[in-house]
Amino acid sequence: MLGDGHLSIGGTARNPRLRINRSIKDKKYAIWIANEFSNYTTDKCLRECDMFDKRRNITYQRISFNTRRHKDFMPFFNSWYTPTKKVPIIKNLSSLSVAIWFADDGSFYRKSKNGISSGLEGKFSTCGFTKNEVIYLKNLLNNKYNTNFKVYGGYGNDYYTIVGSSRPTKRLILDINDIFPPTTKKDRWYDWASWELNPFCPKCNKDKVLKKGFYVYKKTRSQRFKCGACAYRWRV
Repeated sequence: MLGDGHLSIGGTARNPRLRINRSIKDKKYAIWIANEFSNYTTDKCLRECDMFDKRRNITYQRISFNTRRHKDFMPFFNSWYTPTKKVPIIKNLSSLSVAIWFADDGSFYRKSKNGISSGLEGKFSTCGFTKNEVIYLKNLLNNKYNTNFKVYGGYGNDYYTIVGSSRPTKRLILDINDIFPPTTKKDRWYDWASWELNPFCPKCNKDKVLKKGFYVYKKTRSQRFKCGACAYRWRV
């Protein structure tokens, strides 16, 4: 629901259903979602179709996922829609919730200055929520990762985003990497991010880790690391 999920009750229906529309490029992701909700679906829960965008005069191919209407969705419908969509009280964010949220509305990119890389930056696009809701979600991320995501925006149509510099983005990626759903975003994940992700220090568990070149022995090469917090050295 933080990402692309939409609950609706139409016509004379009593119970809501969950709908998620995605680009056909993320068909594997749609299949993954369908498997996760298999108790609430039929064999026709996925449907491929074309969508015409009048603003850009382009036709997009998309895949639509729909569950059956079910009473189990009613508590979530009541908490998320009053009557428009809003962020309810969330005690904490699970790693899986963050992974799906980032798969839907997240992005990361490599910052550069004068053509030289200066680290990664991660962003959650939160245009569907108010400023106070975005600040609330930012605080949830900061509490989870003990770091400092920030809120930017407020220009034009009050479009706000949650942005993390290299360190917050690194903590997030290390947390959700193994459970990230199968999207095209994951392909770029390894190409762009893996070389940036120094490990946490095995001694003090801090993330102020620096690469210190390579150690070569009998044609095998290992990466050297040094912790900037406790000065512990090791290699992998």
